[in-house]
Amino acid sequence: MKEFDSSLIPPDELTPLVEMLLRVIQNQQEEIDKLKEEISKLKGQKGRPKIKPSSLEKAKRSRDGTKRNRNGEAPLGRRKVRKEERVIEPAHIPEGSRFKGYKTYTVQDLLIQATEITFKLKVYVTPEGQLVRGELPKGYSSGHFGPELLAHCLQLYHGGFMTQPAVLEYLREQGVDISAGQLHNILTENTEDFTQEMEATRQAGIEESSHLHADDTGARHQGENGVCTCVSGPLFCYFSSSKSKSRLNFLEILRGTHKDYILDEGALIYAFEHEITISSMDKLDSVLDEAGEKRFRSKKSWVRFLKKMKISGEKDVRILSEAAVLASAIHHGLPEGIPILTDAAPQFYLWTSHALCWIHEERHYRKLIPVSNHERDELDKIRGQIWDLYEELKAFSAAPSEDKRKELEAMFGKIFKRSGVTDGLDELLKNTYSRMKGLLQVLKHPHIPLHNNDCERDIRAYVKRRKISGTTRSAAGRRARDTFLSLQKTCLKLGISFFGYIRDRLCQLNEIPPLNEVLVELARAGP
Repeated sequence: MKEFDSSLIPPDELTPLVEMLLRVIQNQQEEIDKLKEEISKLKGQKGRPKIKPSSLEKAKRSRDGTKRNRNGEAPLGRRKVRKEERVIEPAHIPEGSRFKGYKTYTVQDLLIQATEITFKLKVYVTPEGQLVRGELPKGYSSGHFGPELLAHCLQLYHGGFMTQPAVLEYLREQGVDISAGQLHNILTENTEDFTQEMEATRQAGIEESSHLHADDTGARHQGENGVCTCVSGPLFCYFSSSKSKSRLNFLEILRGTHKDYILDEGALIYAFEHEITISSMDKLDSVLDEAGEKRFRSKKSWVRFLKKMKISGEKDVRILSEAAVLASAIHHGLPEGIPILTDAAPQFYLWTSHALCWIHEERHYRKLIPVSNHERDELDKIRGQIWDLYEELKAFSAAPSEDKRKELEAMFGKIFKRSGVTDGLDELLKNTYSRMKGLLQVLKHPHIPLHNNDCERDIRAYVKRRKISGTTRSAAGRRARDTFLSLQKTCLKLGISFFGYIRDRLCQLNEIPPLNEVLVELARAGP
């Protein structure tokens, strides 16, 4: 549908009722366009390309990309380049010629050669009749594919975002005798050590970070809808796929591998703030008056306790479960009150230091289609004011002061606490003002970013993998996808070569320390 030009309507005829009707038509047209695109996808057709307009602040990328770590050095674990010199004589040297030196010409080359190694383990018999046999080198005892081949498979698939058929074809072209099933097992099985290291790194990242980011995206599994939640910080990134898109799921991710539930004073405060019923609150108060704190080792024992206390209301059970898991997460290392930067999704809201992304907020204004010249002028004016406020907040973050804080709070109110502009803008301004506390968290915590771009860039890797390989079909496949994407993004942030890391672990070289130790060292060393 061609966009309607509201300037064609005479000003005296552009009444509030006409503006409202134009808005309704636009909203309906947007819904129709969405449904058309969904129908096209279901028919196997390509949807309309999404061309993104310029954003409030474009993603900034380091000049070096992944080529250098924080100290300007090559990433830890990157393989050293083998130097080779070849002296080449001229094809014909005329008689009487004198040697004048060399004209150097340097090239880089890459030699990949499939190798079949036969280990002949010598066997001896001792005088006592016992057999003594030679041992396989480190990294070669896990199967009939060597660690270098395994590392290349994991790098090509998880690091290079290739499909399994493409990796299989490449390996066979190089002379490797391998089946599709064997490659699938390499990519999805025996990931326990990597998963454990990633969990330890997640825990260290949460404990050492001054703030966290969170975002989520769709993650279908076995034909059913699901969600992948990304929790990240300056030095780590963690993906976790599950069925539920809820606050309880988010809290369980923050709790990590622990399964306990804790009922303490902090849990009761959380339950009270989230409006648990008075009867349930009284029951729990009496329990804490006697015990001070109660800990439950598993979900089963927690559910049994709630039944014993005759707390069965769906809302009360949900709120209390959230409170008990949050108390457990804090007990196991989550810094209480740590700022968590997200979009406005309610499942990420845990406490008052929940920070909101300005990029997401400004996007609402960018999407608004003006229905009159007056609304267009007002929209441009407001977006300009948002830009100005954003720059002022960035300046405050670099040099905070109490006077500037009060000035920016007043500036926020002046922009968003008003009405009578147009119906469409009034609604946006009202919604933004209601999110004032989250949008101005930088005034309390100047070290946090104003946007959630870092986490959005992180989760883009999962979206890319999903587009390339589709949904997951096994628990092992889903776990492997989460684990290696987490490791790949974390290695990037730590200045470690992902391929070098994978190779180090599979070859058992032990040249790269555990990632959680690298993270702690970098975090405590400062910028």
